[in-house]
Amino acid sequence: VMKLHISLGFEIIHQATNGVGDGGIDTLARKITNFGHQHKIIQSKKWKNPVHPDTVRELIGSLADFEKTQGHNAKGAIYTTSYFTQGAIDLAERHNIELVDGTEWSKALQSSQKT
Repeated sequence: VMKLHISLGFEIIHQATNGVGDGGIDTLARKITNFGHQHKIIQSKKWKNPVHPDTVRELIGSLADFEKTQGHNAKGAIYTTSYFTQGAIDLAERHNIELVDGTEWSKALQSSQKT
Protein backbone atom coordinates (compact mmCIF):
# COMPACT_ATOMS: atom_id res chain seq x y z
CA VAL A 1 0.00 0.00 0.00
CA MET A 2 2.80 2.35 0.87
CA LYS A 3 4.67 1.84 -2.41
CA LEU A 4 1.46 2.16 -4.40
CA HIS A 5 0.61 5.51 -2.81
CA ILE A 6 4.14 6.82 -3.25
CA SER A 7 3.80 6.01 -6.97
CA LEU A 8 0.55 8.03 -6.94
CA GLY A 9 2.37 11.09 -5.60
CA PHE A 10 1.63 10.68 -1.89
CA GLU A 11 4.11 11.25 0.92
CA ILE A 12 3.88 8.63 3.68
CA ILE A 13 3.52 10.39 7.03
CA HIS A 14 3.00 7.27 9.16
CA GLN A 15 3.37 3.55 8.55
CA ALA A 16 2.40 1.16 11.34
CA THR A 17 4.93 -1.56 11.90
CA ASN A 18 3.05 -4.08 14.02
CA GLY A 19 -0.57 -2.93 14.17
CA VAL A 20 -0.44 -2.35 17.93
CA GLY A 21 -1.25 1.13 19.17
CA ASP A 22 -1.54 2.59 15.68
CA GLY A 23 -4.79 4.41 16.46
CA GLY A 24 -6.55 2.52 13.68
CA ILE A 25 -4.18 3.94 11.08
CA ASP A 26 -1.97 1.52 9.17
CA THR A 27 -0.85 4.15 6.67
CA LEU A 28 -1.27 7.91 6.75
CA ALA A 29 -0.48 9.49 3.41
CA ARG A 30 -0.49 13.11 2.28
CA LYS A 31 -0.54 14.63 -1.17
CA ILE A 32 -0.28 18.30 -2.05
CA THR A 33 -2.91 19.34 -4.57
CA ASN A 34 -4.14 22.63 -5.99
CA PHE A 35 -6.67 22.66 -3.14
CA GLY A 36 -4.13 22.10 -0.34
CA HIS A 37 -3.13 18.94 1.46
CA GLN A 38 -5.11 15.76 0.86
CA HIS A 39 -4.75 13.30 3.74
CA LYS A 40 -5.62 9.64 3.36
CA ILE A 41 -6.00 7.15 6.20
CA ILE A 42 -5.57 3.57 5.03
CA GLN A 43 -6.34 0.31 6.77
CA SER A 44 -4.64 -2.75 5.30
CA LYS A 45 -6.10 -6.18 5.92
CA LYS A 46 -4.11 -9.23 4.86
CA TRP A 47 -6.99 -11.63 5.40
CA LYS A 48 -8.41 -14.74 3.79
CA ASN A 49 -11.85 -14.09 5.29
CA PRO A 50 -14.05 -11.23 4.06
CA VAL A 51 -13.94 -7.75 5.57
CA HIS A 52 -17.13 -7.00 7.52
CA PRO A 53 -18.80 -3.70 8.49
CA ASP A 54 -17.02 -3.59 11.87
CA THR A 55 -13.74 -2.84 10.07
CA VAL A 56 -15.41 0.01 8.18
CA ARG A 57 -16.83 1.33 11.47
CA GLU A 58 -13.33 1.32 12.99
CA LEU A 59 -12.06 3.40 10.09
CA ILE A 60 -14.98 5.83 10.44
CA GLY A 61 -13.91 6.32 14.06
CA SER A 62 -10.27 6.82 13.06
CA LEU A 63 -11.30 9.43 10.50
CA ALA A 64 -13.38 11.32 13.09
CA ASP A 65 -10.54 11.17 15.63
CA PHE A 66 -8.01 12.40 13.06
CA GLU A 67 -10.21 15.37 12.17
CA LYS A 68 -10.73 16.23 15.84
CA THR A 69 -7.09 15.90 16.92
CA GLN A 70 -5.29 17.07 13.78
CA GLY A 71 -7.74 19.64 12.49
CA HIS A 72 -7.70 18.14 8.99
CA ASN A 73 -10.23 16.14 7.04
CA ALA A 74 -8.98 12.88 5.59
CA LYS A 75 -10.25 10.38 3.08
CA GLY A 76 -10.46 6.78 4.17
CA ALA A 77 -9.53 3.58 2.38
CA ILE A 78 -9.43 -0.11 3.23
CA TYR A 79 -7.20 -2.44 1.23
CA THR A 80 -7.59 -6.18 1.64
CA THR A 81 -6.17 -9.31 0.10
CA SER A 82 -9.64 -10.85 0.34
CA TYR A 83 -13.02 -9.22 -0.37
CA PHE A 84 -15.77 -7.17 1.29
CA THR A 85 -19.20 -8.27 2.50
CA GLN A 86 -22.19 -6.40 1.07
CA GLY A 87 -22.73 -4.80 4.48
CA ALA A 88 -19.18 -3.43 4.45
CA ILE A 89 -19.65 -2.12 0.92
CA ASP A 90 -22.94 -0.41 1.79
CA LEU A 91 -21.50 1.26 4.91
CA ALA A 92 -18.36 2.39 3.08
CA GLU A 93 -20.43 3.92 0.28
CA ARG A 94 -22.47 5.93 2.80
CA HIS A 95 -19.25 7.34 4.27
CA ASN A 96 -17.32 7.80 1.01
CA ILE A 97 -14.66 5.25 1.98
CA GLU A 98 -12.63 3.67 -0.79
CA LEU A 99 -12.59 -0.14 -0.77
CA VAL A 100 -9.93 -2.09 -2.65
CA ASP A 101 -10.22 -5.88 -2.69
CA GLY A 102 -7.51 -8.39 -3.50
CA THR A 103 -8.20 -8.41 -7.23
CA GLU A 104 -8.19 -4.61 -7.54
CA TRP A 105 -5.12 -4.34 -5.32
CA SER A 106 -3.18 -6.76 -7.54
CA LYS A 107 -4.15 -4.80 -10.65
CA ALA A 108 -3.16 -1.49 -9.03
CA LEU A 109 0.21 -2.89 -7.98
CA GLN A 110 0.89 -4.25 -11.47
CA SER A 111 -0.09 -0.93 -13.01
CA SER A 112 2.11 1.06 -10.63
CA GLN A 113 5.11 -1.15 -11.36
CA LYS A 114 4.80 -0.40 -15.08
CA THR A 115 5.19 3.34 -14.51
